[in-house]
Amino acid sequence: MNLSKFRTALLSCVLAFCAANAQATVIGFEGIATSKKTVIYQNYSTFKIDDYSFYTNPNTSTTVIHREYYARDPAVASNGTDVVKLTGSRQLLEMTNNSNTPFNVTSIDLADYYDFSTRRNEVTLTGTLVGGGTVTWTGVLNNINAAGPNDFSTIQLTNFRNLTSFAIGGTQQLGIDNINVSAVPEPSTWVMLGLGLALIGVTTRRTKSA
Repeated sequence: MNLSKFRTALLSCVLAFCAANAQATVIGFEGIATSKKTVIYQNYSTFKIDDYSFYTNPNTSTTVIHREYYARDPAVASNGTDVVKLTGSRQLLEMTNNSNTPFNVTSIDLADYYDFSTRRNEVTLTGTLVGGGTVTWTGVLNNINAAGPNDFSTIQLTNFRNLTSFAIGGTQQLGIDNINVSAVPEPSTWVMLGLGLALIGVTTRRTKSA
């Protein structure tokens, strides 16, 4: 293998390693509720999906709903997949990484789960940052989607990066699905990238000097 091919192969390996460590995952809620049924998590309950845990705060009920459970009710939000419904007097669902690795959240699908007509569903998303501090997104979901007040809409999040936790809360029944999340690369990943680039630089200089 000549030096040019070696540099290309080395750079490809380093970039692939970094990409694997920062791979994005879309957290849906498939496979928890069996056909036409629901699974309910209440006060202090925790359930896990992939590398993440979901904690149901006090006075909150988290219901994972199979796509066919409310299939014939036009007043219920639906996107054709299994979703979560959040209810309660102080509803709050908190997500953390199982290995305590920092993570990014880039988007989430939300909906007014049930049609209460004029009642406003005020939603707050809160990310707790590594090292302290928080970032928040707030909005009202009534008629957020032109296709209908109960359809899910994708909320884009730009500053929810390097988080230790991500909390979701609303003032009415809240539908949740498709949380787009990625782990923050470990420092060792950036060290590996730096060493790889440095080695490529050294081989390039040696080739020119030769």
